[in-house]
Amino acid sequence: AAVVLDRLDDSLHEAERVPALTGLPLLGAVARFPREVRHPLVVSEAARVTVDQGKGRGGQRGPEDGLIVGVAEAYRLLRANLQFSAVDRRLRSLVVTSLQPQEGKTTTAANLAVVLAQAGLRVVLVDADLRRPAVHRVFGLPNNQGLTTLLLQEQPLDPAMLLAGPVPGLLVLPSGPLPPNPSDLLGSTRMQRRLHELEEQADLVVVDTPPVAVAADAVVLGPLV
Repeated sequence: AAVVLDRLDDSLHEAERVPALTGLPLLGAVARFPREVRHPLVVSEAARVTVDQGKGRGGQRGPEDGLIVGVAEAYRLLRANLQFSAVDRRLRSLVVTSLQPQEGKTTTAANLAVVLAQAGLRVVLVDADLRRPAVHRVFGLPNNQGLTTLLLQEQPLDPAMLLAGPVPGLLVLPSGPLPPNPSDLLGSTRMQRRLHELEEQADLVVVDTPPVAVAADAVVLGPLV
């Protein structure tokens, strides 16, 4: 029975199998947080843990602290591997997505943007999930205007629409009001033009998108970044 179940299970349990099956390089692996631990900005939380230890916790880490610091290091390794992968050509923008909801794509996009900014890059994090946006909640920012507002305007990008993130060098463009036709908006010529304008404002643009099993938005945006 165990052998049959193993044969029928086509899911991936080891990160090392991904390159063998896809022919693509593995840029990083980030541990999944237990459900009871919720720190969307893991990198910032790791900095707090480090500071607290220096203030007199005797260098002792609890299990949760060790996990936070380890995950923050995984994001820094992901940053380094992304930079190595772009040695031959400059990396200007990238899409972050997942297969299913609740897999951590927004958490990954947010923490990746933070570690890139901590490395001295100017980063714009764009919430292009026009179905269930979450970037503004992660950073505690308003969402009354954002990407959709920008796509409806004719005038050039106003840098004031980009909101300051928690670290120097990081700017955030929330989703804005949700439209009835997200895929059409994201695949438009105006979206391509706006992406170019955002690339002019930053060294790297990180775009958060809906899961690919839910919507085609990430696939539509792929050729534009």
